[in-house]
Parts: sequence; structure tokens; C-alpha cells
Amino acid sequence: MTGILTFLAGVGAAIGGVISWWVYNRQNKTSRTQDHILHHIEEIERKNGEILTHLESYAKHHDFVLNKILLIDENIQALNKKIESNSILCNIYMLK
Repeated sequence: MTGILTFLAGVGAAIGGVISWWVYNRQNKTSRTQDHILHHIEEIERKNGEILTHLESYAKHHDFVLNKILLIDENIQALNKKIESNSILCNIYMLK
């Protein structure tokens, strides 16, 4: 009877060892996969940061150009008013 119990204990220990190895192996594989995914996420975050930096500089440049265009528009409107007032004065002068 002790031989059978010893045999069953040995088989149980072998099965326990196989299960322990399998659990360790799965955890190790899961850990490697998580590390790979985490590295990929960090790379995406870095690239997104670069894109945001470029977008900010583009927005600043866009605002600068827009302000210059608005200034040119104001100058053109002022010139148009001067031209109109001069042409009205010339017309009045010509009518006299």
C-alpha cells in the first residue's frame, strides 16, 4: 500500500511540476507581450508629442500670417478711402 501511495505522490508531484511550469511559462509569455505593447504605446505617445509640437508651431505661423493679411486689408481699405475722397474732390473741383 505504501508503494501505491508513493507512486501516487510521485505522479501528483510530476503533475504539479508540469502545471507549475505551464503557469510560469504562460506568465512569462504574457509579461513579454505586455512589455512589447507598452513599448509600442510609448512610441506612439512620443510620435503624438512630436505631431502636437508641429501643430502648435503651424498654428502660431498661421496666426502670424493671418494678422499680416488683416493688416494689409486695413491698409488697402484706407487707401481706397483716400482714393475715393480724392476722386470726389477732383470731381467737385472739375464741376466748378
